Amino acid sequence: NGFSTNTAISITGNSSDLGVLSIAATVFVSIDKSGGGDNCYNPFASPAQFSAVCPNYFPAGGETGNWSVTGINWNHGSGGNAIYYISARASDTANNVQSVFNLGVSSLSFSYDTAAPVSYINSVATATYYRQLAQITGTFSDTSGLSNITFMEMQLRDFGIDNQEGGAQDQYWKDWDGIGFNSTVSTWVAVSFVGGSSGTWSYNISGWTNGRRYRVSARAKDAAENQEAYAPGPIFTIDMSTPLAAITQPTNNSGWVYFPALQGTANDGSGDLVVSSQSGIVYSTHVQTAIQRQDNGKCWNDGAWIDSPCHPRWIDAPFVGYSSGVWTYGNVPSGINLDSGVRYLVLARARDTARPYLPGNLQDSFDVGTSSNIFYVDIDSASAAITFPYDLTQRNSLVITSGTIADTFSGVLNAVLRISTGTSYWNGAGWLAPAVSTEVFAQAASTGSFSSTWSYVNLPSNWGASGAVVKIDVRGRDVTANTQNTALSVQWLYDNQAP
Repeated sequence: NGFSTNTAISITGNSSDLGVLSIAATVFVSIDKSGGGDNCYNPFASPAQFSAVCPNYFPAGGETGNWSVTGINWNHGSGGNAIYYISARASDTANNVQSVFNLGVSSLSFSYDTAAPVSYINSVATATYYRQLAQITGTFSDTSGLSNITFMEMQLRDFGIDNQEGGAQDQYWKDWDGIGFNSTVSTWVAVSFVGGSSGTWSYNISGWTNGRRYRVSARAKDAAENQEAYAPGPIFTIDMSTPLAAITQPTNNSGWVYFPALQGTANDGSGDLVVSSQSGIVYSTHVQTAIQRQDNGKCWNDGAWIDSPCHPRWIDAPFVGYSSGVWTYGNVPSGINLDSGVRYLVLARARDTARPYLPGNLQDSFDVGTSSNIFYVDIDSASAAITFPYDLTQRNSLVITSGTIADTFSGVLNAVLRISTGTSYWNGAGWLAPAVSTEVFAQAASTGSFSSTWSYVNLPSNWGASGAVVKIDVRGRDVTANTQNTALSVQWLYDNQAP
């Protein structure tokens, strides 16, 4: 009683009389499909079918003591997969007819089930990337709903280092030797399952290889011995590589006269895997940056500074690309939010779309000069002065002019000189017409220091007509290229006439 089968069965039994005066004479059988109604078996119909009003008893064949019903057309018409209820009724020679049908003795039910079950994989999807996968799970169900599932199994295939299915490097998972992927022959492993005609299954696993592609398939068997046919399951990739966001602007230890827009690149993985093995950064929100002042520790909050402790305060930096691309962040401090003479730390990080999705593979290292840069903003210029020649002096020649230069933050670079006679300008090689104002440069003796001297010797040998007034203007410039707005000047009289 209560069994399942996918085979067209015959019904057999025996009978006896409980009395001592009569013997069992005849046995009649009623086969009811699905429990009542007009679904009882009628062997006299043409063809035989389940269409009679229930119960519908018909005589069994064979001997009364060992009777049988054979040749039942289980699949005809309204027959087929269902639960069937069978009752056997005997009568004796005194015309006493059986009226009690004890379950498992004179009555029983069974499931006739020729439909194979189906199974599904829920935790893995096709063309998806996973950074970790400790368990593969799914569901199953009996297609007819008539039989319980008695066995579930899974096949896991590693495509090998070429990531091509069907190649010589393919390996199948087996768990009975403790090695894992070491079989070149198709193997299936039993999985745990919970349920009856439907339920869930799971399999715990480890030992994945980064950058490899895999296919997982599952199949079930029910109590009627119906085996699910093989159906290729989803192909997925294991991606445990951390992406890398790099900063290309500003560079480390650079100086700026304004706060530059942040720019950089982002790549998924360490470069040792093919692009198809990388889940990709993909989304515009998958690169982030953080900005911190180095003087007071405040963090930029995409519009204002917030007090320390706050670092790192990550802000989305729009990204364009897939497994590699570029990112930018333009809402940088300006106006009242920008102070001169401050050093700023900028970090960048990326994350990919490998599942579990949040956070995916998230960058957690920030090498200086790559993903971590310190730069400074300096909008105050250096200042320069002329110490030679003296102002308002007379000379018949000049082979050197010199002076001092100072800066309070980024350090000095050079002195910017304009040398003129009122009718022309010196460009380092010759005199230019008055309409062409030009400048020459004198490198600071100690570039980058806060205080230094400068000198310029590439002066003309011919200063023009005697009596010319020569003017030397000087402006200081620092290494950030801030140039002094107002020049300091000296004038001297060129006199080459003997008394």
